[in-house]
Amino acid sequence: MNSKPKGELARFLSQFFPSVCIFLVASVIKFSPTPYRIIDGWATDHFSHYMSAIALTKVGFDIYKKPVNTYCKPEKTKAIAEWLERYDMPDYHSWMACQITGDPSQTILAINWSGIPRFYPMGNEVYHIPDALLYLNGLPFNKTNTFTTLKYLFVGILLSILIWHLFVVHAKTRHWYYIFLAVIPIILINILMWSVIGFYDPVAVLLLVLAFYFLFEKEQHAKALFIWSLAFFVHYRSLWYFTLPMIIVLSWIKKHGKHPKKQLRKDKYWLSASAILTSLSVYTFFLSFPYIRQMPINHELYWNKFSFFKGPTKFVLLAYVVSLGLSIRLRCWKTLAVLSSVSFFLVVTRELRSWHEVFIIPLLFIPFWESPRNRGVPLFICLCVFWLAVDNAVFKKFANGSFYYTMSSFFDLITGWL
Repeated sequence: MNSKPKGELARFLSQFFPSVCIFLVASVIKFSPTPYRIIDGWATDHFSHYMSAIALTKVGFDIYKKPVNTYCKPEKTKAIAEWLERYDMPDYHSWMACQITGDPSQTILAINWSGIPRFYPMGNEVYHIPDALLYLNGLPFNKTNTFTTLKYLFVGILLSILIWHLFVVHAKTRHWYYIFLAVIPIILINILMWSVIGFYDPVAVLLLVLAFYFLFEKEQHAKALFIWSLAFFVHYRSLWYFTLPMIIVLSWIKKHGKHPKKQLRKDKYWLSASAILTSLSVYTFFLSFPYIRQMPINHELYWNKFSFFKGPTKFVLLAYVVSLGLSIRLRCWKTLAVLSSVSFFLVVTRELRSWHEVFIIPLLFIPFWESPRNRGVPLFICLCVFWLAVDNAVFKKFANGSFYYTMSSFFDLITGWL
């Protein structure tokens, strides 16, 4: 911005943000010893992830090949019954408690979706190794859950700070500055609340935003490719951005096409690491894929249920078409490519859940990098409308979509202190 506005609202929000973070951290700690009950008591992913990391050490790659209940028997033994009572596990979660057959330690695990193999990449288990080690070394189940939730929240806070710094602080014009001030608080509340509820998705979103940063701001293509590979290694949903590696490679060729061998020698370690991470992720993905194909279809955007002129899907289609047209009009080809890949996976993914909407967040900011002057603002607004329309069409389990749910959950925490 040539003459940066005083930004009283920006200062207020930047001062208010640390208070919100402290409040959320305190809430996670206060609502122990059963942090999975912080909101509604339905979230089970946080402890299932570190429990599956333990299972990986016991049965190896079978966690991706076999349903959990074939090697971790959910029999109601005396030990399991005492464990459930000690940690006040609700009846509707008690079926997850199990013990691995033949395990000398007889460690009690609790893993959701036990009728199918684990459909997360190996990076998920690697990310949860510290939690698994704490649990195996005697930290109580409830305290380990608190640690895991705090870890998610700290990543959500880091992602929120990164988004604020990259886009509000570095806004090129007043138009970008004020539109970010209007939209980003909603984005940050969603990121933080899904972290508190118990989902690690912001970890992969953080990596995706960093990948775009290294592509657009730094033009360090090998690092950008590595970070995308790391995001894919951590979460399969990073495949929504499968066009990003293609964009990185094309940008690399454009910049280094005259002396490719010299640059390849410089980038060889980043490229090798990217190849290893991507290969591991593809391998575990195809191990789980037959079971992923059996997931129930639970949304109206799925390709054989899509209705062009009925229900909320028509608003998704309208927002998509307008965003597509603006991308072409503004020659924002990278935005066009990524929008197409995200939309493709929205219509071919059999099951979508409320917290999946955080994976649309990196898409929103690409016009800022591709068209930093005011011309990109309308495209950013259209992509935000697309995000809202997808939320309304897909995530109807909660009264008014996941945005309403995260905001109401935030106020639930406030009333929980009263």
